[in-house]
Amino acid sequence: MFGRWLARATVVALTVSLFIVSTGSLLAAPPAQEDQIAIFFPADNAVVSGVVEIVGSVTHPNFDRYSLYYAPGPAPTAQSVWTPIVLDVRTPVVNDVLATWDTTALTGDGQRVVPDGVYTLTLVRWRQGSTSPDQVFVRNITVRNEGVETPTPTLTPLPTPVPMTPTPVPIEQPPTATPRPTPTLGPGETPPPPGESEKDGETPFDLSVARAAFLRGVRITLLLFGLWGLYVAGKIGFRYYLRTYRTRPPGQG
Repeated sequence: MFGRWLARATVVALTVSLFIVSTGSLLAAPPAQEDQIAIFFPADNAVVSGVVEIVGSVTHPNFDRYSLYYAPGPAPTAQSVWTPIVLDVRTPVVNDVLATWDTTALTGDGQRVVPDGVYTLTLVRWRQGSTSPDQVFVRNITVRNEGVETPTPTLTPLPTPVPMTPTPVPIEQPPTATPRPTPTLGPGETPPPPGESEKDGETPFDLSVARAAFLRGVRITLLLFGLWGLYVAGKIGFRYYLRTYRTRPPGQG
């Protein structure tokens, strides 16, 4: 009895152990964020100009924020005057752009904000719960914008338009009507009256067509007269029959 209970307890213990081992990766805490603070570009003794992308990393398990500054001089001193490039960035950066430093910016009176010369950069990181920030420096950075040729866009002149010479297009004119020759009148002949001479382009009058139309009209007229005559004859005959029938003595069939 005791052996059976011990065997069951062993099986349950093994099952629980396997379950814990298999799900341990799901219950494990996420890896802590790395502790990094560095500027990769520009490096010490670099020469820069124009708009400079400052590349680096700034992370920490208790990361709060970071800022970037520059100051005149090849190295930081107690008298360095620091000017911010970016302030209080709340997002950690890993091997990417920390800030953009425009060394060509101008003041309101047209002076350069960052004159040519030697400068120092510093990256400052604050951690949550800490009152002293972490700080790294990049020394002896030379800003050189004077003498750096800025490519000027070359304007390509437009080609001079070639004047177009109009090409004459021939226009067909309607054919000129050739005057018909005037018949020469013999002795004693008179010219035909106006309107009876044949005009140009007109079809001569066809007498056969006129004759056929006339005969057709005569036939239709005769047919109508014949029908009318039959109608009148029938009407007269019908009246005569009625008159004769009324005047006949009674008793005659």
